[in-house]
Amino acid sequence: METKRKRDQNALTVIHQGLDDDMFEKVANATNSKQAWDTLQNSFEGVSRVKKVCFQTLRGEFEHLKMFDKESISDYFGRVLYVVNQMKRLVVATEEANKELDSMTIDELNGSLRAYEQRIVKKRSKLNGTYVLLRYIGRDLKLYGVGAFQSGKIDEWLDFIPIFDKGSEFERACSIVDSCMPSSCTYLVGQNLSITDIALWSALSYFGKRSESLRGFFKYKNLEKWYNTLMSKYKSSLNNILGLYSGSIEKKKTYISNLPEIDLPNAEVGKVCLRFAPEPNGYLHIAKKSTEFVESLPKDIVTLGIVYDAVTYTFDYFPQLMDMAEKLICEGKANVDDTPVDQMRIKRDKGVESKCRNYSVSKNLELWKEMIVGSDRGLMCCLRGKLDFQNPNKCLRDPVYYRCNLAHHHRVGFKYKLYPTYDFASPFVDAFEGITHVLRSNEYRDRDDQCHMIQEDMGVRKVCFYEFSRLSMVYTLLSKRKILWFVQNGRVDGWDDPRVPTIQGMVRREPFVRIMPRHKKFKEAGDKCTLYTKNIWIDYADAISISANDEVTLMDWGNCIIKEIKRNEMGIVVELLGVLYLEGSVKATELKLTWLPETDELVRLQFVEFDYLITKEKLVLPRQPFCITIVIDS
Repeated sequence: METKRKRDQNALTVIHQGLDDDMFEKVANATNSKQAWDTLQNSFEGVSRVKKVCFQTLRGEFEHLKMFDKESISDYFGRVLYVVNQMKRLVVATEEANKELDSMTIDELNGSLRAYEQRIVKKRSKLNGTYVLLRYIGRDLKLYGVGAFQSGKIDEWLDFIPIFDKGSEFERACSIVDSCMPSSCTYLVGQNLSITDIALWSALSYFGKRSESLRGFFKYKNLEKWYNTLMSKYKSSLNNILGLYSGSIEKKKTYISNLPEIDLPNAEVGKVCLRFAPEPNGYLHIAKKSTEFVESLPKDIVTLGIVYDAVTYTFDYFPQLMDMAEKLICEGKANVDDTPVDQMRIKRDKGVESKCRNYSVSKNLELWKEMIVGSDRGLMCCLRGKLDFQNPNKCLRDPVYYRCNLAHHHRVGFKYKLYPTYDFASPFVDAFEGITHVLRSNEYRDRDDQCHMIQEDMGVRKVCFYEFSRLSMVYTLLSKRKILWFVQNGRVDGWDDPRVPTIQGMVRREPFVRIMPRHKKFKEAGDKCTLYTKNIWIDYADAISISANDEVTLMDWGNCIIKEIKRNEMGIVVELLGVLYLEGSVKATELKLTWLPETDELVRLQFVEFDYLITKEKLVLPRQPFCITIVIDS
């Protein structure tokens, strides 16, 4: 008996030692281990009634288990097993208790209330996230397809559609969706409307003018057809959904009109630093090494109204770039390659490893020094990055970092015998100068991964990219290589020829005129000085539309009556004679004429109408000789 008592006390001591202060208060008055254990059991799990309530709660949780977005199968299965094991533990001891509330002990009541609290918390739980809510709504309203396969396809679409929220990916997303749609597609999944159709329609409609412009040009025919079909069937309901989605349709329109067109990823207000994209290998044009080209860039940027903070030159970083190249060689991340250019191009295209890729560090450094001095041996070599020579993205197949060039540099003369490529210099300089975002046309998208891999090898900060579509124009050429042909062959006056799509060419063709708001509507600009003269100038088109005795209004002056119209021997109107009629009503006249006073301050202008650069809208064939379509004189 004494032994039993000692064991019980030891057990009670062990229980006490395993409890925090709050739980210890619950069992402090227990005289034996069983009493303490029963108290704890009721507090945490409760008697059979409490267990049954807990079991029912777990069963409800089990029935509503579903995979989260981007959750792996193993993680989901782990959550299922956890709930199942909890249920198994409760099933063993679950019995229907017939005790009424008045027969429960305080501890039993506490356990029951805990289980009830657990159920209340479950009922009050919330769903967070737009696409989590869409999945819930889709299932609840039976808009989630028929069968597991269609439900899976809907999940695929809902995982993809958020890409439309990223402005820089909008057009690429449209292209992907269009290519996935059959021409006879009415709905995205199956033969009935699903939550996927609503989600995609909302994503397209939310971007307003951007999506309207894509649909308006019939660029994505399958997407256009799907969108129009959906609108014809559910226009009223879809507009109501959009109104709820954005607060209200009218508020949405006002809100979106104030949004910037560019949604820069990872941008912080006041911390965005951009560089002007082109390199100085030509005049700036709408669609980029000579001193002339370099000096033209700041001039063109000012013409565009862009205020820049500083002008920097890549050659200022040549010493650091060479140190970085040597560092990558020593780390085995770059190698010198003396493969002939044609063979290198073929091997790179086929993903074949260069024999030079496995040169030792000492061998690479030896050849690197030959390149630096521009020796005959060095001129046969180039420096390549060791990225991934078999990558499907060919831009990652060991790009060239340095090439030898003995030509004169427009700023440093013959100081250097080798120069970094744009692919190597740009990642380094961007990171060094604190550039946060690079804006460039989407033809360079394949180079984004290349830049980030190079920056990773360099150990510098990565920059973000925003791609935009290249502007298409007709009856002209945007390729500077082809424009250069026109310049070199004397087909145009130069890079600023009005027919060439450069900034300076556009200035000559259609000068940028900054118009001050009219003074009478813009009082802050001050009083307007108007000069009235006996003779005035009016537009010839206005002159020939006037008949004798017509009453017309001279803007900002008053009415006048035309008494006589004089013509020359050719019948051309040369002069109109009239008298002021200032008491006349401007509301009664049909013609409101803009005029200029006859004064010596007027400047005579000569307007020249230019023809197109080429006679074809677009040169479709890549190898088509464009010289045969040139307009020599215009």
